[in-house]
Amino acid sequence: MAKKIIRATTNIEYLIIGLKTTLNDYKIAWKLNNSLNSEFKNFENSTLNFYTSTNPLKMLFWENSSQNFLLKDLLQFNFIIKIFSKNETTNEVKNNILSLFNNDIISIIEIQNLTKKSQAFISKLDF
Repeated sequence: MAKKIIRATTNIEYLIIGLKTTLNDYKIAWKLNNSLNSEFKNFENSTLNFYTSTNPLKMLFWENSSQNFLLKDLLQFNFIIKIFSKNETTNEVKNNILSLFNNDIISIIEIQNLTKKSQAFISKLDF
């Protein structure tokens, strides 16, 4: 019997930014809140400590470390920012974030280049 291969194509409706900085998580939240007029608040669940905001876009960020959930293919970044939409406002927010942390290492992450495990974790992470 011949094997059937099913390939799923997904529309990625979010943007991932990697950040390498010496700032603590609460200082990143403070900078984002002041710059974006966002309302990042600390949200803890049983496995992950992260910050969430719904203004101006639905966003979250978390520390990529061994104490929390570690995405091994993103070891060069100690914080990951997820923006839950891709539109004109997303581009404005993205550019603002990129300029806000211009003294740190910051990069847009191409989700297709991540391992399946990392893709699954990031795509399911919501609040």
